[in-house]
Amino acid sequence: MKKIVLFLVVVVLAVSAYAENMPCVYGYCFDCYDSSRGLPQNQVVAFSKDASGYMFIAGRNFLARFDGHEFVLPEGGRLEDIPTNTINDFVSDDAGVGYVATDLGLWTVDLNSFEKLPFTNLDKVGNLAVKSIAYDKNKALVYGSVIGKGVFAVSAKGFIEWFTPENSRLSTKNAEKVFVGGDGTIWAGTDNGVYFLKDGSERFIQVDYLDDSISAFAEEAENRIYAGGRNGYYLIENGEVSISYAGEKVPWSDITAFINDDSGRFWIGTKNSGLLFDENHVLNVDGAITSFTRDNEGEFWFGTSTHGFCIAKRSAFVDTIFRDASVSGVVADASGNIFFNSDKGIFKREPNDICDLDDCRKLIVQVPQIFDRIFIDKNDNLWASGRSGLFIMQPDKSFKPVREIYTSENDLFPDASDVFFSDADGNVWVNDITLRGAVFVFRNDRTSERIALPDADAEIVDIVEHQGRLFVITKRSGVFELDDAWTLQHVDLWKKELLVKRVFVDSKQRIWNVTLSDEIFIVTEMDAIAFPTVGIEEKAVIQSVSEDKNRNIWLMTNSGVATIKGEDVDCFVSGKCADLPIIVYGKKDGMTSIECAEGRTADAAVSADGYLFVPMMKGVAVFSTDFKENKSFVPEIRIERIYSPDEDRNYYPDDQGRVVFPHTVNNLLISYSAPLFSGAGSLIFEYSFGREHVRGITERTIVLQNIQSGLYDFSIRAYRSGDPWNFSEKKLVFQIKTAFYKKTGFVVTVPILFIFFVSILFFLDKRLKAIRKAEIKRLIDEKTAELQMKNNTLKEAVMKDPLTGLMNRRYMFDVEERKIRRFIESRDRKIHLMDNRNLLEKNDLVYGVIMMDIDHFKRVNDIYGHDAGDMVLKGVAEIMQESVRADDILIRWGGEEFLIVLKNIPVQKMFEVAKKIRKAIEKHPFVLQSGASLWITVSMGVVFLPFFVGEPKLLTFENIITLSDMALYYSKKQGRDMATFVVPGKNVPETQEEINSMLSSSEFATVNGFYTFEKIEPDNFSEFEIL
Repeated sequence: MKKIVLFLVVVVLAVSAYAENMPCVYGYCFDCYDSSRGLPQNQVVAFSKDASGYMFIAGRNFLARFDGHEFVLPEGGRLEDIPTNTINDFVSDDAGVGYVATDLGLWTVDLNSFEKLPFTNLDKVGNLAVKSIAYDKNKALVYGSVIGKGVFAVSAKGFIEWFTPENSRLSTKNAEKVFVGGDGTIWAGTDNGVYFLKDGSERFIQVDYLDDSISAFAEEAENRIYAGGRNGYYLIENGEVSISYAGEKVPWSDITAFINDDSGRFWIGTKNSGLLFDENHVLNVDGAITSFTRDNEGEFWFGTSTHGFCIAKRSAFVDTIFRDASVSGVVADASGNIFFNSDKGIFKREPNDICDLDDCRKLIVQVPQIFDRIFIDKNDNLWASGRSGLFIMQPDKSFKPVREIYTSENDLFPDASDVFFSDADGNVWVNDITLRGAVFVFRNDRTSERIALPDADAEIVDIVEHQGRLFVITKRSGVFELDDAWTLQHVDLWKKELLVKRVFVDSKQRIWNVTLSDEIFIVTEMDAIAFPTVGIEEKAVIQSVSEDKNRNIWLMTNSGVATIKGEDVDCFVSGKCADLPIIVYGKKDGMTSIECAEGRTADAAVSADGYLFVPMMKGVAVFSTDFKENKSFVPEIRIERIYSPDEDRNYYPDDQGRVVFPHTVNNLLISYSAPLFSGAGSLIFEYSFGREHVRGITERTIVLQNIQSGLYDFSIRAYRSGDPWNFSEKKLVFQIKTAFYKKTGFVVTVPILFIFFVSILFFLDKRLKAIRKAEIKRLIDEKTAELQMKNNTLKEAVMKDPLTGLMNRRYMFDVEERKIRRFIESRDRKIHLMDNRNLLEKNDLVYGVIMMDIDHFKRVNDIYGHDAGDMVLKGVAEIMQESVRADDILIRWGGEEFLIVLKNIPVQKMFEVAKKIRKAIEKHPFVLQSGASLWITVSMGVVFLPFFVGEPKLLTFENIITLSDMALYYSKKQGRDMATFVVPGKNVPETQEEINSMLSSSEFATVNGFYTFEKIEPDNFSEFEIL
């Protein structure tokens, strides 16, 4: 439920008790009932629908039947014998019996007459405070919870049994909430956690690691139960808490009710915060949400403690997006991709790519100027018009002026256009907003032409094609048709006094015309005109007309959006509708902006997944064209690679999702991704392989090791952080074949064949035996070499960093450290004497150890994303490889830290290499996907070994690593972008205690003359005197 978003926009809507002020959010509008609309009391505690389909509503002091229009109450207004203000819960069974939980016991009533029913052994729960009840349809039992006693079960025939600490069926008395799962499991919420009783089991089991007071349950799927309580809520799978959303992890508490809808979204009712969809959509309700239910029409009902109840009804309006940008146009290509033209660039949204709509928009081009209009022709070319002229987007996402693409005899091109049209042949027609009386056509053969209108002052407002005829519509000069000679002639399609500003041709070839006086007339045939009555606000200014794939007609105005459903369009045009079939959406439906953007092109566009996008004066309004609740989209998960290091090859699933491996495969590396999900850093994965189940991982690679032959179910699931019920899942079946020599037939046959084979060998001469032995030896050698190669491949895969291709820390300690120890042990202790001191000359050969770290690397990930961080790491690795010798060692030490070991190198050369690497990285531009360049620096710690020349074995290789890391830290502390060299001192530590102190404190080392830190000046490193 909790989502990580870049901008947190909390929409708070106040619930009104009156239907005429219904708030709307998330594709739902709310119709509310309280005492002003006939409800006996404003405190509602429960809903239950009986077998006849009537909804029963229970309050603390009443029980009423509701038929959608009026409330039916018992005679006298309240239930007989039930004390005032004592009702806590209510359920109905399939036999027409209602069960009323009260502070003074459990009561049963006839739902038709509201009369009290006799009940066998009812006195066993008499005078006890029954807090909640739940109905099990499969067993026809009602379960109830009683604080201070436990849980009980009853049927219409009488009392069944108690589940209490006394009979060891429930180890606590304080049961606050009881719930029946779809599989018949009984769940009890108590003041110290959750207990459950599986169908057929003898005892309740307590859920471990859940210490909260639980008062609400909901079931997402079998074995996935949500429990809500005082501190938050918890996901319980297979009887265990898998994810906890409690304490500081959630901004709400005191959960009182749960329910989930078709899209997988949970609605949470709380005592203080109201009704919560998620952090982006909060419905603020005075008082507590007491209960939820859902009717057969998919509408949701929720009751409150102070304001009656509300019914959540579906609305076509979904949301407003792009609130942070000025959007001047929306267009769609043939595939249903949507393009948004904004003051921040041109964005693209692919079908089914919702992710809260705002989050999934992709900036495809950062334009150097703001375009006024965009347009997509029949060939899916994107056109744009701005102050600098008319442009077409190229494959590299750049925009090129049309005069550089098309040719014209007179070299005449429009300066800017606001009318675009693409005819059936793919030719593009545009106007010139600075020049009246002419239209321009851009043909498929890359030629263009300016075609004049008979009226030189004609102002073009639209261009349409109707039944193979192309018409140019003008504001006050009438209509012109293109003839066979490619000239425009005036035609009298309708009365000239009907001045038109917009034209639209629907799927039935009817021409919808919007006049300058904001009236609509429809040309049904070339000689027939209809004038329907438009049912929107009297002062509304109609901007444009659109049609979606379901043939619904949409009217964009300055006071909202109106629609005519597809099945009502014919009667609307003919004027034969019994009622005006126009639905108007505005502020009452939750629209944050109700004034549609003015313009002549692309006022609305429909995506392939059925959403209508309407540019408004502020943002873009999104509508669902199937008039259902807005859809919930989860990141599609893809298996990118199934790789076996044993076979060094990739494997692919068949059409049934089965992947078959040979018996030689024992290890697998599986890579996956969710490419349509933005903000991948908040994506969580979990996978199962056979009996193994791993949750809460963020890596995009799984390593499965030591796999035995057999059949395995494999699944990988992806969901947003904090939103595990809204997931995408990929399932496969892995089959590891059994080796032929392990099969039963082989085991039985081998002894027989062996005896036969020995018998034959017995009769062969010595030469044949020798040939056979040689052949066997050759086969064994080949097989041994093959297995050795595979083992080497697997070993390299384990010791190599998959991102940069460098070796990892394990390789350093498993392979190279032994070589370094041998170098130290074989080192000639005789050193060159200089000034009567044991010194190294600049050309003496040593092992150089450089610890390097990328400066401010976390900012790269935080600002540009992990893909940019991965690109920087790979780029740094490539620069390092180009800067060192083939025998030198490059290690990715961890994160953004690298280790460089320079073998048998003069001291002076070691400094040159360090300088070379640092400068190469500093001068290298790292180019991001957006085209921008990123510049980074690195810090280094440089040490050589043996460190104490006279005592080469005094410090181990791990000690040298520690010194280089301390020098690296010193570089960071001194301001980064520098290399620090550890200069040996005049003294040598004599005890292990002094060595340990020297390695833990540079101050201790400096005071005792063991070593000092010196910044490596690029041109002055030769000045060092090295002990």
